[in-house]
Parts: sequence; structure tokens; C-alpha cells
Amino acid sequence: ADARGRGPKDWRACFASLEANYLAPRRNANWSVDVYYHTYASAEADAVRALYAPKAYRVTPFFQGVNRFQSQQLSFLAALELVSEPESYDEIVATRFDLIYLLPVTAWNLKPLAFNAPWRDIDARKICDVLWVFPGSALPQLLLDIREIERHPPHHNRFGGDLHFYRPKHLKLNLMFRDNRYSSDTDWPDRFQYNVNPLYRLHRVRGGGENALGLPRNSSASPAPPRHRQHKRRRPPRGQRVVSRESARRRRR
Repeated sequence: ADARGRGPKDWRACFASLEANYLAPRRNANWSVDVYYHTYASAEADAVRALYAPKAYRVTPFFQGVNRFQSQQLSFLAALELVSEPESYDEIVATRFDLIYLLPVTAWNLKPLAFNAPWRDIDARKICDVLWVFPGSALPQLLLDIREIERHPPHHNRFGGDLHFYRPKHLKLNLMFRDNRYSSDTDWPDRFQYNVNPLYRLHRVRGGGENALGLPRNSSASPAPPRHRQHKRRRPPRGQRVVSRESARRRRR
């Protein structure tokens, strides 16, 4: 946990899950895997470094920023900026310290030349930003895009960028699990519905929201499909007539 007492509930358990579901399968397939990370300062920073054995890492004092998105985004940037010679990597996985993975990487439905995001959010404008997978050659442009979001955040979030709204400009977007939409949060069921996803559970310090199994309360393993908003047709202002093309043709005749 960081200075605020927030972070993974058990970061060693999260590392074990990362090892079992990503690091070991890739190494067993004769991949060479390097680890880079950024984290905010905590009492266990040295133990984290010893277990993760990173090629490069960075630890900084916690910076709250103007909202929670800014601190997350700055940490995301700091980690990716550490990657040396990104073009030499076939695959980069941008992930978090507080995940328990439910599937091995071989079941993630990845496309090697695409920008892979887990799914589209309940809000169709968003994608899940908890885990991204993309070719190393895409990293320089991704860093430029994220810095642009920081300078000019989306109109709905003027106090710092929100990576949920990111859309890759240079790669095709591949949704790893496209059959359903889910919320990225799995530990706040009262606020975020459809939070039982097939890929991960958040294993973080946060007040309430989970039962003894680490699964969200009041949630089933097969969430109902999300309801989509029905947009009503806007009524024209008073005095303004709406004429269809067909009726206009009839009048001209």
C-alpha cells in the first residue's frame, strides 16, 4: 500500500497470478520477458523490486494531481517511458499491480499487430484501460497520444485525462472479449454494474464491495447483457416543419 493506505491487498498474490498467467506461459514458449514498472513510494518498495526483478523501474512520492485519473495516468506514462528500444519487443503488456488473473495469456484472444483492450465499457464511448497489449513498435505513438490527452483532456473530464476514452490512431482496436460489455471495476458493485468479467478481479484496498471469495457481492458469474439507451427523436422547435425527401418530391410534382 502507498502512503494513503491504498494499493493491492496482497501484492505477492497478484505477482503470483501474473507469473502463472503471463510470465511463465511466455517464457515456456521461449519468449524473453523483461519487466519495467513505476510505483509510488511505500514501505515495501524494496521487496517489490526483489520479487519483480525489473530491467528498469522507478519509485516516486505519491502525487494526487487534480483527480484520481491524473495520478494513474502519470504512473502509466512513467512506466512506459522506461522501456528501452521498444521496437525490439514483439509485445508490450501495460497492466497493474493489483490484478488477479482468471485466464492465461493464451486465452486472451490477442491479435499481435493490433491494439488489444479487454472490452468496451457499458458506456460505449469507453474501453477498459486496466490492461492493454500492443506491439512494441506502437509505443512511441502511444506515448505521444497519452501526453496529448494529458494536455487536452476529453471534454467530459477537464481536470486530467481519462484513458478509458483512448482510441488508437495508428493501430486497429481489437477487443479481446467482445461478446459482452463490462465495467472495469470489480470491487464496487453498488456503483458499477456488470462487473464480473472473464479476465481478472481487482485485488486492491478499497472500502467494502467484496465477499470472502474476493468476488463482488450481489453479482452472478454470468451478468445480464447491458441495457442500451434508447434515444428519443428530438422534436423540432415550434414553427419549424420537418419535410421528408419523399414528401418534398411529391410537392414538386
